[in-house]
Amino acid sequence: MAHSFFLLYIAVIPLFFISYGFFAPFFGMFLSGWPAALLWLANSAICIYLAIQVYRLDLRAWLYSLYLFLLWSVSSFFTFLYHDYVEIYEYMKIPSEQIALMDNMDYFSRGNILILIVVSFISYLIFFIYAKKYFNKAVTR
Repeated sequence: MAHSFFLLYIAVIPLFFISYGFFAPFFGMFLSGWPAALLWLANSAICIYLAIQVYRLDLRAWLYSLYLFLLWSVSSFFTFLYHDYVEIYEYMKIPSEQIALMDNMDYFSRGNILILIVVSFISYLIFFIYAKKYFNKAVTR
C-alpha cells in the first residue's frame, strides 16, 4: 500500500513544475515547454495506473514500477553527472539570490547529490525486493 501512495505522490509532483515551464531533466538533457509537459503527463498517467494495479497486488505492476524507478534513477544520475544543481536551477529561472544561498551549503554539491541518488536507489531497490513477496500470490491477468 505504501508503494501505491508513493506512485500517486510521483504522479502529482509534476504539477509543481508548471511554474517552471514544465521543466524536465531527462538523461542529462533539459526539456521545457510541450515536450516536458508531455513527458510529465505520460509519467503521471503511468504512475496512476501503476498505483491502482500495485494496490491490487498485480505482479506485472510491481515489475513495471521497478522499470520506471530504474529509468528515473538512471536519468537523475546522468543529469547530475553532467550538470550541477546551479545550472539546473538557473534553467528553471530560480532567482540568483536563492541559488547563491544554496551554493554556500555543502549539501548541494554534485558529489553529495550523486551519493544521495545512489543511496536512495539502493534503499528503494531493497524495498522493491522485500515487497515482491506480497505480489507472488497475486494473480496476474
